[in-house]
Amino acid sequence: MNLHTPPENTKILFPGLTLIVGILLSIVLVACSSSSITYQGKTYTITIKPASAGTYTFDQTNFVNQHNLTIVMNDTVTISNSTDQTFTFVTTPAGGPPDGGKVGAKGQTSFQFTRTGTWTIKSKEHPELEMTIVVQ
Repeated sequence: MNLHTPPENTKILFPGLTLIVGILLSIVLVACSSSSITYQGKTYTITIKPASAGTYTFDQTNFVNQHNLTIVMNDTVTISNSTDQTFTFVTTPAGGPPDGGKVGAKGQTSFQFTRTGTWTIKSKEHPELEMTIVVQ
């Protein structure tokens, strides 16, 4: 008996079904293997907290690196201010999503990153408040 040939009394119903199932399975596998699909559109929350007398820091306790955050296009970064200060953000290079944005005392603001690049974000009032966001 040849393993590649079905027995003579076997009928193949829907001969194109195997091809269709194979194509659909390939599409699903390709879609699941892309990391940008998995992570696109996430929101990251960063809290501004006092570091010491008169200085502030970005508290990113949920992230590995306290001063760098790597995200993908269309992710959103929410900055939550736990202090009584107002912060104005400047980015280098200029024109990053939070450039000129403000967060008031006990307030929060969000920025969506719609293009790839690397931005350093600082507070105009408190230059020690600095972090880098890399958008892939």
